[in-house]
Amino acid sequence: MDSLMAIDQHPGTEIFGKIFCSNLLVNMLFSDGSTAHLTMSAFSQKCYRYIKVHGTKGEIHGDAEDGILYLHIFGQKQQKIDIAELVKDENANLADGHGGGDYFLYKDFVDYITDNSPSFTRTTIDESIESHIMGFKAEESRLENGAVKFIL
Repeated sequence: MDSLMAIDQHPGTEIFGKIFCSNLLVNMLFSDGSTAHLTMSAFSQKCYRYIKVHGTKGEIHGDAEDGILYLHIFGQKQQKIDIAELVKDENANLADGHGGGDYFLYKDFVDYITDNSPSFTRTTIDESIESHIMGFKAEESRLENGAVKFIL
C-alpha cells in the first residue's frame, strides 16, 4: 500500500457521554495502482456489515444479515451464493457477531488446539499485522486530517 486517507465526516458525535466517530471514509491506494474504499457508518437504518466489491472482471455484493452474496461476472448471468450453504455448520448464525465471524474464530481455534485441523479462516501473522497497521494508519490519517503514506 502506498497511501491511505481517512475522513471523519461527523467528528465528535457524543453518545451516552462518549465521543464516537460516526461516519468514516477510508480511501486506499496500493503500489500496483489499485484502490480500495471503506465506509463505516454508525447511524443507518440497517446497521450491519454490507460488502460491495467492484473489479475489472465483475462485482460482488451482499450483507451479513441475509447471508447471501450476489456475484456478477461481466457478460454473464448474476449468480446467487448462499453463505450458509457453503459453511454447512448448523451451529453458525451469520446474524451473530461480525457476520458469524466470531463463532468461526473460536471454532477455528478450538479445532486447531484439539486436533490440529486445517483452517479456512486462519491468516498468517504477516497478514494479521498488515491489516492492523492499515487500521492504525486510518486512525492516524483521521486525527491528522490528511493522507498517510507508508509501505507494507
